[in-house]
Amino acid sequence: MLRQQLLLERRRRQGRYALMAVLGLFALIVGLLAIRPVILQRLALAEVSTVEIPEGEGPIGTDGDDASSSTHPRWIARLPTFHIETHEVTNRQYAYCVEANVCNPSSDAIACQAMDSRNNVPVRGLTGRQAQDYCNWLNRRLPTEIEWERAARGDTGTRWPWGAAAPSVPAVQMGGPPGTAPLTGPLPVDRPGANRSGVGVSDLIGNVAEWTLSYASQSYDLGRYDQDVWQGNSNGISDTKELALRGGSWAVQVQSSMDRESLRTRGTFPEKSGGCGASAAVRCVLPASPPRLPPQPCRSGHSPMPAYEGEIHANSSPIAQAGCG
Repeated sequence: MLRQQLLLERRRRQGRYALMAVLGLFALIVGLLAIRPVILQRLALAEVSTVEIPEGEGPIGTDGDDASSSTHPRWIARLPTFHIETHEVTNRQYAYCVEANVCNPSSDAIACQAMDSRNNVPVRGLTGRQAQDYCNWLNRRLPTEIEWERAARGDTGTRWPWGAAAPSVPAVQMGGPPGTAPLTGPLPVDRPGANRSGVGVSDLIGNVAEWTLSYASQSYDLGRYDQDVWQGNSNGISDTKELALRGGSWAVQVQSSMDRESLRTRGTFPEKSGGCGASAAVRCVLPASPPRLPPQPCRSGHSPMPAYEGEIHANSSPIAQAGCG
């Protein structure tokens, strides 16, 4: 009798242990699922470093006669400190965001990845909204066009991110002069010999064009251009304005007469990707929210314009300095 009771008690203990093991395993699985998005986020962040662009002034645009009118005029912008990623977002980084159920790639992005599934090439075919969604997942955002150019040109306004020397393939993945063989697509972001700016940011010229938060305009308009900026929120985006792309891509020919460090192009509407050929890609910046200037008094007959993220110094127009239209 005693032996049977001991055996029964032993079986009960074994049952409790088994139940505890099952519950422990369940808790472990639930815990891993809960932290999985965080792990994926950390993996994406580990793929790329950032460099600091210190607070200061830098030339934007040009007065060169041989440059496109959309690059006129040359003016000086003062921006607060921000950080920019050293290379474009890759297929692998974006895949982490998709696995975390945050990013939802467009059909163009899926087609582009099918064409080139290498993990270390830039993700492309994204819409502007999808690009911003990725940056927002990392508590970052897309750069404004002025931030992008400040990172590319530095304090002195160099002609190219690396200096004054003319661009050449393959350091710069852009098309050559007429008659040369066309390029077939972007190159890996970690390739040896990629062009780099003075602070170590690669492929600001060529490879893939990059989304900005700035709505495209015909010109910089005496420093007031970049005041027309999408704030990165889902509700505030305009579906009637194009966002500006910067840097050119493998599908664009390098222009020897270009009097600026980069190619500035009208982009496409934020809800459209432009396909694989347009190569609209992603590079994020920190901080997420730049400081904004308060509205300034306006001259009679002029109305206030939205404040720009930083101080604007126009060469000749007090209206531009005051932020009036």
